[in-house]
Amino acid sequence: MQHKQRAASKRRRRGLSESQLAVLLVLPALAIIACIAVYPILRTIWYSLFDLRLNHPTRNTPHFSYSLDLEKYADGMYTFASQTAKALAAADTEEETLAVQALIQAVEAVEEALFDTDERREKLLEVNALIDAYKPVNDDELRYIEVSQAEIARYKDDLAAAKELAAAAKTAASGAAKQIEKAAQALDALDFAAVEPNFVGLKNYQKYLGDARLWTSVANTTIFTVFAVSFELIVGLLLALLMNQSFRGRGLIRASVLIPWSIPASTSAIIWKFMYDGQYGIMSSLLASLGIIPSASYILTTRAGSLFGMILSDIWKTSPFMALLLLAGLQTIDTTLYEAAKVDGCSRIRSFFSITLPLLKPTILVSVLFRTMDTFKAFDLPSVMTNGANDTESISLYAYKLMFAQMDFGSGSTVSIILFFMVFLICLFYIKVMGADVFKSSKA
Repeated sequence: MQHKQRAASKRRRRGLSESQLAVLLVLPALAIIACIAVYPILRTIWYSLFDLRLNHPTRNTPHFSYSLDLEKYADGMYTFASQTAKALAAADTEEETLAVQALIQAVEAVEEALFDTDERREKLLEVNALIDAYKPVNDDELRYIEVSQAEIARYKDDLAAAKELAAAAKTAASGAAKQIEKAAQALDALDFAAVEPNFVGLKNYQKYLGDARLWTSVANTTIFTVFAVSFELIVGLLLALLMNQSFRGRGLIRASVLIPWSIPASTSAIIWKFMYDGQYGIMSSLLASLGIIPSASYILTTRAGSLFGMILSDIWKTSPFMALLLLAGLQTIDTTLYEAAKVDGCSRIRSFFSITLPLLKPTILVSVLFRTMDTFKAFDLPSVMTNGANDTESISLYAYKLMFAQMDFGSGSTVSIILFFMVFLICLFYIKVMGADVFKSSKA
């Protein structure tokens, strides 16, 4: 009895060590998934909570509090001081000199009010020393000083008053007009030294969920996805049934069918764009001669025509991928089922609907799920073929334009996260609704 207990205890210890070993083996994969998949999503969500614009001098990084950028402030003050010194030297009249001196005193008062502690003054001296040595200020703790909202408001009001003095001095100036204008431009630069918090929370989502352009892009993407994937399934299934038959030259047919899928998406889009051209496009001329479209220029100049052209292009390119997946599913079906059905007198059509489709349903689900996810994120085809013209902008193209064309990372990240959740809901729909019977049957 004791021997059995010791053996059971050893097995439990052995099982514990095996489970720990399994966890250790899985941890690297989990770490890679976290780095490649989870971290970019979390980072994008983080950016979407800010009014983050890379082309804006004070909103190009996330800020939670009011602060002053000492590097920009020191640059602006240096320019202001040098230009006002030149203005004093070039002044022709006493009135002009007094106007420039009043401007200098106003800006000096701004600095005295803002740098009212030894710590702030020491930081400004360090920043000035780095700038004089032609070195960047890389330390954020040195570059930024925290200030209150009231101090920022007063700083901007004082700068506005100084700008009025500069405008008045420029009006009264004759010889120093150009230098005073440059000093006024330095005051404009000092405005950008004041950094305000750009954390907006969920306001970006509130803004874009009510954006008509976003929902137009979603509608375009949905139309494109539904029609493209539906026809790709039909064409792919026909190709898979053909390639599953035994005939001479079957290998050559299988290889040639995959050629469109092997062409890069951007290259394929350029080819089809040339073929859709209203003047010399072969495909547009053919479709117009068959009466499918009203004119050769219809495809690239109208919304309906552009969507039709993109759907047709996508069907041509990715139907082979669908056929490849479905062919793999067809080859797993036992051929004896068809022989038994033939003995029972079933026709080919009856065998297709009673044997092929039910057994192919899991493969169809996976194929349609992959293609729907990929098509809903379509970027290359809309970007190359229309670039959003004729109201054909996809949601991926919209996010790209916000993020990279307009350098608005906050808005672009928001639209990207909305796209992410839409794709997630599509996956959930396929798995929970369309795939419910498949998973139940697999469990059974």
